[in-house]
Amino acid sequence: MNKKKFWGAVGSWVLIVMVLLITLFPVWWIVMISLKTSDQALTIPPKLIFKPTLENYRSVLFGAAQNSSGRWVPTTKGFLSQAANSLAICLTSTFLALIAGVPAAYALSKFRFKKKQEISFFILSTRFMPPIVVVIPLFLLYRQLGLMDTRLGLIILYTFISLSLVIWMMKGFFDDMPVELIESARVDGCSRLGALFKVAIPVTRQGIVASAILTLIGTWNEFLFAVIFTSKNAKTVTLSVMGYVTIREVAWANMAAAGILITIPVLIFTIITQKHLVQGLTSGAVKG
Repeated sequence: MNKKKFWGAVGSWVLIVMVLLITLFPVWWIVMISLKTSDQALTIPPKLIFKPTLENYRSVLFGAAQNSSGRWVPTTKGFLSQAANSLAICLTSTFLALIAGVPAAYALSKFRFKKKQEISFFILSTRFMPPIVVVIPLFLLYRQLGLMDTRLGLIILYTFISLSLVIWMMKGFFDDMPVELIESARVDGCSRLGALFKVAIPVTRQGIVASAILTLIGTWNEFLFAVIFTSKNAKTVTLSVMGYVTIREVAWANMAAAGILITIPVLIFTIITQKHLVQGLTSGAVKG
């Protein structure tokens, strides 16, 4: 290896290390705070050497009125139920978005009908609008229909939010699929619906998996609509951190522990499904 290639490799590794440090520093910092006591979390300058404690995690999961030193800390006392709400809402809305979005994407890709381009653009345009724009009309509608603070209300909302993502991702996969496969299935006696389930879906299963993964992650992390349309019964896990901001103080250590607990399921899920996600995104899902 000549000097030019050597220093080029060194520069690349230095750049990679710098990017990793910048990216991972906030994660390392929040983990450190979550392992400190409430007093240590407020210490200035911050302590880098301390005895770790899991008390904050116990407080978040099971609730506590005060820590071991007698210091009062706010508590949500509902983290597990909120996590159950998030899981049920995420799985149901993702399933419904796939059930409705995959056939719609197939129709936009393989069928010929009037106003097809206009319909496709309209579906895409729903991603242009900032979510805050539709909050007031949705709030009034949900209040009239009795859907405020219900799982069903969030499931309906998240399903429609995810629908455009699923349709446009899957349309890219169906566009890449040779039309001869569909024609062969039709010649063999399959109906249009049969060709979808027997040929199109098995061929594009990587895209379905990738769409499901992105939809699940996005729904789990959603905050704006959850904080506006829920108050008690249907609160999701992302709202748990709000319980540690009070007029008395901000419980940074408990908030950090809650943030870590919220992140862990997404991190594990992403690691497990990383192979399918990468394969899906590199197989044509990014093609519009």
